[in-house]
Amino acid sequence: EGTTSDSSTSSSTGVEVIAQNATTVESVTVENENGTFHILTKSSADSSSPTFYVEEMSDIDTSSSSLQSIARYAYMLTATTDVGSIDEVNALSEYGLDKPAATMTAKFNDGTPDFTLYIGNESATSGNYYVMANDHVYIASIDPAVFSSMYAFIDASLYTLTVVGDGSDVIDYVHLSGTNFEQPISMIYTRDSGNTDYDALFMPYVITEPYLSGVNTAKIDDFTEAFSTLQASGTAGYDPDEEMLKATGLDDPYTICEFSVNGEAHKLIVGDVYDNDYRYLMVDDNPVVFVVAQSSISAFTDVTVLSMRDGFVW
Repeated sequence: EGTTSDSSTSSSTGVEVIAQNATTVESVTVENENGTFHILTKSSADSSSPTFYVEEMSDIDTSSSSLQSIARYAYMLTATTDVGSIDEVNALSEYGLDKPAATMTAKFNDGTPDFTLYIGNESATSGNYYVMANDHVYIASIDPAVFSSMYAFIDASLYTLTVVGDGSDVIDYVHLSGTNFEQPISMIYTRDSGNTDYDALFMPYVITEPYLSGVNTAKIDDFTEAFSTLQASGTAGYDPDEEMLKATGLDDPYTICEFSVNGEAHKLIVGDVYDNDYRYLMVDDNPVVFVVAQSSISAFTDVTVLSMRDGFVW
């Protein structure tokens, strides 16, 4: 990249490529190697800052701020350098602009013509990216998130679970099954249940299958912490079809964990390994395929009936 065009003069304030207000944006189409998706806007309580969402996933929560942070390249962009017009610069292939890594096209609602931004290679001299617009090649700061799939912008929160933490919390039940378990394991809370078989164990929590036993109180703490602090590391898909369920192992789950805490029930379905220390996960009726660290789910995936039972023998 030792061309004279790399050192083209630019002002200290940068070079304006496009400057439109967010309220004028109707849509931004993003196309990269992970597919094509459309970012739309809708008015919010603050009319100066519309809400951004993905048209293809309009029925689930996405991060408006994350979407706006990449959509803005198509309506408000200042480059660090104007390399030159496409007639003046070297072959576009030298900048990765003959086959752009990402293309963004914005449509506006105020009569402004459509605007298309092409994003090419990273510039070795600045760490920014070569971009092309208005028949000019520029160098601009670009967030690598523009190369992500639309699933990267799904809200990664799993569920809300209220845990008081003062000792009054109750795990109503836990049922574990899946290919990870030779036999399903079930645990219930029995205090004041009136069932003499369970009361005889002098334990509030008991294992009911594959056999009757008290429960190690440390495991109760492990379950409570895992259920109340579980967070996704990312997302891998949305509304999976049969092919995707099979590819992720969610058609024949590694672990199915059904549980209830303080009367609030949830179901966690754990699939195959995603990447070394991560696995695929689906939660309740949520159509999102999440990615979760194996360490965060080990409390109920690595457990055995022997490690769960207490030490009471007589």
